[in-house]
Amino acid sequence: MKNKAARILVTISALICAVTGAVIDLGTDTHVFNPEWPPHAKYHDVMYIFVSAGIGLVCLWLAWSKRARVDHILTLQIITALLGMLWVAFFVALLVPGASAATPGMPQPLGIPVNVLSAVVGFLSVPLIYWLEARRGPRA
Repeated sequence: MKNKAARILVTISALICAVTGAVIDLGTDTHVFNPEWPPHAKYHDVMYIFVSAGIGLVCLWLAWSKRARVDHILTLQIITALLGMLWVAFFVALLVPGASAATPGMPQPLGIPVNVLSAVVGFLSVPLIYWLEARRGPRA
């Protein structure tokens, strides 16, 4: 990627993917270590944490690697596809009957669970990242 603002947005979105799930879900007793959670739910949470971290790290590498700048449009398409799929999955999961993004004790600025706010920021950054980088054209 060649646009610095786009790279910074990728960095923010990718770090949200790579770090927040691990810190909250593995670092507290509200998710993976919650004794009330069924074992299969814990399994899926850990799986999602590692997939999110992997996607975040790949996107960071693509955004900042000099190798990835050779074909910045392809790099842009890969980054926005990966981040977009991750954020869409977050919101699609909320459509499951009985599913909730909030857990007891979770901070809720503006009355909205903090993970939903961070997902909204991540999700909205994807089209902005694409626009910032794509407007430079394929030879920029």
